[in-house]
Amino acid sequence: MLESSERKSRQERRDKERLETITDAYKEAERLRREAAAIEAVVKEKERVIAEEEEKESDRLRKIAEEEAKEHLERLQVIEEQENERTKRRKVAEIEDQTEFERLWRLKYTELYASNILGNDLGNSFLDESIVGHTDQ
Repeated sequence: MLESSERKSRQERRDKERLETITDAYKEAERLRREAAAIEAVVKEKERVIAEEEEKESDRLRKIAEEEAKEHLERLQVIEEQENERTKRRKVAEIEDQTEFERLWRLKYTELYASNILGNDLGNSFLDESIVGHTDQ
């Protein structure tokens, strides 16, 4: 009987140890689940903060790019206005040069025509010596 009681006692001890082991394992599993949930929450929060910071940085860079584009556009407009002004001045100068040439040409033509008509005894030539480069004499 003693043996039986010892066996029973050993069996109870083993059962108690197994129960404690299982209980400890469940407690450890629950602790690990809580840790995993906490880590997951921290990771999600970190990802949210990173996404928020990336969005802020993206907005900041977009604003900088928009400002730079605006500045470039303004510079291009100034350059275009300057080029238009240069073109306008060049055309005015060309017109003035052309007008001066035409005025001088008309003046010279008038002088030549008048000298040929009034100064030429033969009256058959309308060309001046300065145009032909020689005389028939």
